[in-house]
Amino acid sequence: MGFSLKRKNSDSFDKKAWTVLGVWSLAYCFGYGLFLVNRGIFSLAQLIVCQSLAPIFSIYISKDHMRSPLSFTNGALSLTPVILLLAIAYFQGLSITGQKSETNLFQILLVVFTTFVISQTTARIISRTKTSEWSQPRLAAFNVCLLLPITWVLGFPGFDTKSLSAFFFFQSLTIGIAFLLVQRFYVFGLSKSEPFMSALFLCTSVPISLLTEAIFNGASIPKLELFLSILYLIFVARKLKKLRVGEC
Repeated sequence: MGFSLKRKNSDSFDKKAWTVLGVWSLAYCFGYGLFLVNRGIFSLAQLIVCQSLAPIFSIYISKDHMRSPLSFTNGALSLTPVILLLAIAYFQGLSITGQKSETNLFQILLVVFTTFVISQTTARIISRTKTSEWSQPRLAAFNVCLLLPITWVLGFPGFDTKSLSAFFFFQSLTIGIAFLLVQRFYVFGLSKSEPFMSALFLCTSVPISLLTEAIFNGASIPKLELFLSILYLIFVARKLKKLRVGEC
């Protein structure tokens, strides 16, 4: 995409960086808004596939794999634990019976997946060219300007501008501050971590979510899926240990 890997910390206007940041925010807000509006029609298996594959696509599209000391083949092999997550999605799919898919479900899911990939790809580009101190407040400003209008345009059920209250704005402010902290560490982590390892870390949201649902919310998660989730976390922990001692 013509971006230098050299980080630019000057305060001069950087058209390319601002453009990438705007695309990141647009993809994130549109994907999140589309998910909120259609969240009832997606199965857990479909979301797991999206969350498992998006980080892998983003590594190669953003050319972040070129930062890795691993060869192309070894880098690809290092991502094999993601197969465990795809297996979870497969078994989740088998457990869904008697549900009729809507005709446009695949198209909507494809759009959501594409926004995941674009969001993570642009985040990787920004992490290479700008510091988190530069990107995080500007991304937050973009999101504030885009998220509510996009959600309103998409027709989020129950969203009524006339019913907005002080409590609503307090909730929005609290959630916004949490997002600011997450995004700051997200960009910082992408800039410091090994690209393939960071992809595996991003995928940990899948097993952690399943384990959280089972432990704290009492959700009925099949034992095989819980086993695969724990196995994935063990694989990632072992890879992290090897990376720290310089073995990979």
